[in-house]
Amino acid sequence: MAKTKNNSSKVKKELEALSAAAEKNNMKRFTLAKKRLKIVCEELFLNLVAAVEIEYDGEGDSGDITDIVFRDANGDLSKYEPPQFLKDTLMDSCYVFLPAGFEIDWGGFGVLNIDTRKNQIEITHSARCMETSTEVMEYEF
Repeated sequence: MAKTKNNSSKVKKELEALSAAAEKNNMKRFTLAKKRLKIVCEELFLNLVAAVEIEYDGEGDSGDITDIVFRDANGDLSKYEPPQFLKDTLMDSCYVFLPAGFEIDWGGFGVLNIDTRKNQIEITHSARCMETSTEVMEYEF
């Protein structure tokens, strides 16, 4: 039988380095998204948009942002229509905040509420779950 070389410690170090790099990359994406959102919120606030509601929905390994609503300080629809590049930046940045796996299997849906005055996001998320019921039946014959 052939003798195998034990590389466990080397493999472990390589995997730890890759995990650390991935975590660092995720933190960079998160930090960049927050900076971009702050700039967008400042522009929206200057144009009297007090809040943004972003709806998302996903299932079956696919998910997307389905609607964006801009509201004024009274909660009414804003008269301001942001240019497309602001909407695109807003959507791209918000994907970072969506719950991981919201599009997997039965998926989930929700709303990201952005307060442009406070530069704050509140996420209300609902996960779809499959319910099962088991019955045991016995018959004599």
